[in-house]
Amino acid sequence: EKKTMIFNINTTTFKNTLEKLIGAISSKNSLAILSHFKIEATNDKIVISATDLDIAITESVETEIIEEGETTIPALKLYEIIKSYSPNTEICLSNKGNNDNNIKIKAIDKAIKLNYSISVLPTIDYPEINSISDVQTIEIKESDLLMALNKTKVCISKGDSRQFLNGVFIKKESDKILFVSTDGKR
Repeated sequence: EKKTMIFNINTTTFKNTLEKLIGAISSKNSLAILSHFKIEATNDKIVISATDLDIAITESVETEIIEEGETTIPALKLYEIIKSYSPNTEICLSNKGNNDNNIKIKAIDKAIKLNYSISVLPTIDYPEINSISDVQTIEIKESDLLMALNKTKVCISKGDSRQFLNGVFIKKESDKILFVSTDGKR
């Protein structure tokens, strides 16, 4: 685990990236680490991960890395902080010189007085996100996809604790694509 991390990033770019990931953060989870983003700063980019253990999203953004490292940071708090800055403000995130329990966020322009310090959790506690290596793609016209989903959505279970009933199973069979859903009754 790399302790120190420092990088500079544009708030608009950062906000747009966080918006893509925020959907994977659950407000109702039993593990505190799942309310955090994992941020890895390496090779002139940051890699941000979010998961609720059911879904996981990872995004990378090219930015100025001053010191490589990684941390976790409360997702909603980080998002609110980034929104508090004016668009296109250059900011620095750093845990250098801090104990390993917080990260500082400040504008590079000294005239901007918004400075924050946020408690973080160790990255060792963050669940490993497996990459998808064997991806199969299916090409389908948008109108055909919408028609198939509209025909199967009536059987998707709503609010059922049995997760396998809360979606549509899609399978490619030679020259056709199969869409299946059930609510346990139909």
